Amino acid sequence: MDANVIHHTAESNDSIQSLFSDISLTNLELSYPSTDDDVLSGANRINRKVSRLSEASKSRMRRHLSAYSGRKMNYLDNNSDESHAHLIRTHLMAPYIRKTSSKVVPPQDAPSLNSHNDALASSLSDSPGDRNNNGVHLLSLQKRLTPWERWMAKKEADRDKATLELTKLKAQNESKRQLEEQKRLERKRIEKAKVQEWIENKNMDAMKQKKLAEIARLEQKAEATKKKAQQIRAKERYQEWLNRKRQEEQAESRRYEEERYVRELAQQEKRRQAEASFQAWLRSHKVSATAANRRSPHSYCIADGMLIKYFDRTSAPEPEFFNKKGWIS
Repeated sequence: MDANVIHHTAESNDSIQSLFSDISLTNLELSYPSTDDDVLSGANRINRKVSRLSEASKSRMRRHLSAYSGRKMNYLDNNSDESHAHLIRTHLMAPYIRKTSSKVVPPQDAPSLNSHNDALASSLSDSPGDRNNNGVHLLSLQKRLTPWERWMAKKEADRDKATLELTKLKAQNESKRQLEEQKRLERKRIEKAKVQEWIENKNMDAMKQKKLAEIARLEQKAEATKKKAQQIRAKERYQEWLNRKRQEEQAESRRYEEERYVRELAQQEKRRQAEASFQAWLRSHKVSATAANRRSPHSYCIADGMLIKYFDRTSAPEPEFFNKKGWIS
């Protein structure tokens, strides 16, 4: 009897494990970018969360297996179909019952779970190889389950698989979000660096323009100072030239006055000498001043193309002396 109980318990354990084989999390692999420490830390947190979910799912499966194994052993001892159905609906379908808030009333003769813990431990400690060597067939227990129970087990496995897929999708979305956030921060950093570089370039250009404007102002001021100095120098030179020119004009005027004075003296001397010569000539010819000043009654005219002399008391007498050189030079 004990050998049959252990044999059927092993079959039940392997059958339930095969039903929940689709919800294993050991092969779950997520790919995360390794471009930044923040992204890696976020990915590690997600991996730890997935690991905790996997451990929780495995623990729940072990509890279901333990409960089902104990109930199955009791069922094999009592050979009760009602106890078997209550075992499946109460423990194997427990998650679905909790989610749908259904109430299952166990029968009064339902066996206790704690009565077969030792048998469960011994059955779970057996390796699959040992059970296979003893001729255990996993399909036998699955055939004993009703279609509704198999559908419920498959539904629970699909729900756990969907939960894992959703967790994986959330992890991928979180990784993608963190990568996008990293790219956004990188773009923001690059834009900030470019803006800072542009501001620095503008400041440098402004400083250069300010320096160039200051240099141009100093050059303009120096040019104005130089031009003003040139104007002052030109004015001084003009004043010097004007003074020199005035001095030359004054010297020329004095020289001209001196020359005029010398000419006047020479003319006066010449007139005096002429007067003296004339008086000497008069004295030598014994011509008195009265005779010299007396008018001659002779005059000239042209008649029939000939020059003739006639008497005219109003005309001056014919001169007896002619000076070829004028008295005024």
